[in-house]
Amino acid sequence: MQRLAESTGFSKSALSRALSILVGQGVLIERREPTNGRPRTIYRLAPALKEVVLSPSRRDFHAPWLVRLLGSDDPVFSDLSISERALLAILWGLLPRPGLCVLDGWSVSRLARLASVDPSTFYEIVRRLEQKKMLVVSGAAFASGGAKDKTKTYFLLGPAVLSCWPRSYTWQVDLTGVLGWFAGREDQFSARELMQLVNSPALKVNEIEVGVRAELLELLNDAAGRDYVFNQCCAAISHAFSGGGSGSLNENVLYPRVQSALLRLLRMQVVGNGLYHRAIEDMDFGRLDAKSRVLSVFAEQVSFILVRDFKNLLSFAPRYRELGQGNRLMVCYLVGVEEACKMRIDFVTDDSEAGDKFGAGLQVRYQQGLLDLPDQLL
Repeated sequence: MQRLAESTGFSKSALSRALSILVGQGVLIERREPTNGRPRTIYRLAPALKEVVLSPSRRDFHAPWLVRLLGSDDPVFSDLSISERALLAILWGLLPRPGLCVLDGWSVSRLARLASVDPSTFYEIVRRLEQKKMLVVSGAAFASGGAKDKTKTYFLLGPAVLSCWPRSYTWQVDLTGVLGWFAGREDQFSARELMQLVNSPALKVNEIEVGVRAELLELLNDAAGRDYVFNQCCAAISHAFSGGGSGSLNENVLYPRVQSALLRLLRMQVVGNGLYHRAIEDMDFGRLDAKSRVLSVFAEQVSFILVRDFKNLLSFAPRYRELGQGNRLMVCYLVGVEEACKMRIDFVTDDSEAGDKFGAGLQVRYQQGLLDLPDQLL
């Protein structure tokens, strides 16, 4: 047990508990081997394990992927240690539905407890996984009261994982205007320009009280807060893509998530349970004070701007079903820093025919001057 703990990075007590659970569930077979001293415990996989894991089940939609991830002969994961494979499998296994490759809403301490490691070990394993380009991790989020917590967003479709799918398409796009400013490019926009941009019939900027306007400018000028909003927009896009709908992005998923990020930036309470937030238009404004109503309307108006600009940036995005009937994923996240920052966008599908059809459509639109080709078609 000591050697196993040292090679995996888990504690002996955590390993003992995990092995007992796996034996109890029929995943492992335990056998005692006599020696001259204390009997040696031998564990081996149950012969029927693969058949059980790969059996059809709506709840176990990631089972084939996890089998591949944990298999020792897959070249994509051959450089990973046991602890790295195990933690990566845990993160993928926590995804709530098919078509999603972004994990959010889980604190580091909660994930560390689930993995039976201490937070420092969790941080180290995640750092190694990110270094090996298995995943991308965003910065810290905000708690409901505005204080920073340690909840991060994990974009699990890292660059090194793309080759696991028969077809993948990658873009790295420049960020300008409002999106560039939220991503960290201070030369692209300003808080005052944003306030003027939302100067609509729903919110007259010149009617906002001086104190509230000053507070609003201070919050918007917080670069870390804007970075948080941008990362949450990226996560929202992945959620919205996997959420289906008539378009490429399900707006019933997209808007509430973008608005909840903006409300947190403005130190407002987010209404909802867990990852599911109520859109601002569904809030009871009669229960809000004057300042909260102004900030809520402002957040709603900014969400319209952000979603509009993201949709323009993702005009080439396919509908979820366009990538076939199998496993298809979409992720986008920030790469680079400050003036050099861009947004990376990846689509993958295990349906080669549907992927080729999508690629052919991209070629046609490229020839019409409507878009840039992905890296794989250059």
